[in-house]
Amino acid sequence: MLVSLVIQVKPVKEGTLPAITGPALHAVFFHWLEGIDPTLTTELHDLKGLKPFTVSNLQPGDGLTIEDVFAPSRELVLKPEQLYWFRLTSLDQRLSELLLNRFYEQPPATFDILKRLFKVQKVIAEQAEHPWANITSWQGLVQHDLFSEKSQTTSLKSKVKLIFYSPTTFKAIERVLPIPLPQQTFTSLANRWNTFSPVPLDPDFFNYLVEEVTISSYQLQTELALLGGSKQGARMICFRGWCEYIAFGKESEWFSALRMLGHFAFFCGIGYKTGMGFGQTLAYD
Repeated sequence: MLVSLVIQVKPVKEGTLPAITGPALHAVFFHWLEGIDPTLTTELHDLKGLKPFTVSNLQPGDGLTIEDVFAPSRELVLKPEQLYWFRLTSLDQRLSELLLNRFYEQPPATFDILKRLFKVQKVIAEQAEHPWANITSWQGLVQHDLFSEKSQTTSLKSKVKLIFYSPTTFKAIERVLPIPLPQQTFTSLANRWNTFSPVPLDPDFFNYLVEEVTISSYQLQTELALLGGSKQGARMICFRGWCEYIAFGKESEWFSALRMLGHFAFFCGIGYKTGMGFGQTLAYD
């Protein structure tokens, strides 16, 4: 089961927070989880490599629009009358059940984010209530792209458009790569899928990425992202914007796999540090 919960909050007092609050919210999430299931907390903390969850940055308002993608990241001004939100996603069955049974049903009353106190207003699990909330199954993702109308349309099924809403980057041989090249983008998604899904992709899919998938159009901007709460003021070169990919060849099953991974990005994120606010991505239909 894949889960994306949106947590709506209001600050108790006026103040400010850095644009990148993912690292701080990561700590908030683990503090809550440790109080509920210490064993699972330790397992997730000690897990090497890919993690089965993401944590977003704190955002103002009700959601994100395409215009927000290109708005410069700036300090978040807190007003007690204004609504803010962040989200937690899970790819792990145990964690998903815990989020639904405990966090969704019995949410904490308050959160402390970088010494700023917030009151929880609502936890949302349905996409009808918030565009960044959803619950589905692995089979549900597969079936969505096998039988959707667009997957049956030749002119559309070979294209995938991804919108990178938060700063995104890739780690390549101990260096960051701030550009969504097809191989990096879909290998990031495919590796996560194969790690956590009960139905792994065919190994030949990786060859297909190299040989048949390229960029057809894009609008991207670079961004030097400051890790919120970092005492050293660490920064990473990232990108935001959108990128459309096109697949060639006649292997229709790979077209569906490509689109499926695009929708999977909603739950797993793309690239580096997805558990700390980076790589929040949405497929645009």
